[in-house]
Amino acid sequence: YAFKNIVGSSPAWRFSDVTVRFAGLRASIKDGSLSDVGAFIAAAMKIDSDMIDWTTTLPSTWEYENHIHGHGARTGL
Repeated sequence: YAFKNIVGSSPAWRFSDVTVRFAGLRASIKDGSLSDVGAFIAAAMKIDSDMIDWTTTLPSTWEYENHIHGHGARTGL
């Protein structure tokens, strides 16, 4: 309980939790322990929902900007 409250609010820990659950779901499908399509869809939708929640609650320190560095951009690719 205390450990979850300490690290549970950290964006990195929350992201890790979601990705670990995704990896577990994928492993369950690959090894055949999860073959029920309805259970798979429900689990995948929960993971998807949790990832969306994670992205909408990120602090401003997690915002990023794209920067292009170098000598000119290549065009016509």
